[in-house]
Formats: sequence, structure tokens, C-alpha cells
Amino acid sequence: MSEGVPELPSDIPLKLAAQLMRDKDIRVAYMNHNSAGIIYPAASISYRHLVRYLAAKDESELKDLGINAERKSPLEVFIERRDEARKQAGLA
Repeated sequence: MSEGVPELPSDIPLKLAAQLMRDKDIRVAYMNHNSAGIIYPAASISYRHLVRYLAAKDESELKDLGINAERKSPLEVFIERRDEARKQAGLA
């Protein structure tokens, strides 16, 4: 990471994160995690995330966000993309 990247603490409420983003005039910010004195990026938050959260009718519409999101493993994604590329190249 480089200096000057917009950062927000990871333990602040969503409303406060939105207010800080508005005050700093930024559209995307990184949320950092501090573990045993080591600070590393843990997530990013954008206006798009905020709008999705506000527009959601219930939690089921947000199941693809956050640490507990339902998503494929990196290996599954790799295999799908590899197989699709092979199919397009006529190798499958």
C-alpha cells in the first residue's frame, strides 16, 4: 500500500463510515485490522456497498457481502475459468 490511501477503522458503525467518506470526499476506503501491532488491510467499503445496504429489503439480499459471504473457493473459480477458456479455444 502507498501513503495517502483512504483508511477507516474496522470497528466503526456503517453510518459513521459513510459520514467519514462524505467528509473526506472519498468514494472508496480501506478498513484496516490491527493484530498484535501489525496493521493490514482487512476490507474495502465503497458507496456501492452503502447503497446496496440501504436498498436491501432484508439480509438475504446482502449474503454475498462480508466475511461470511457465500462464495466459491479460489480453486473452484480457477477451475471454472480454466475450463471456460479451454472451451472457447476449442480444447475441451
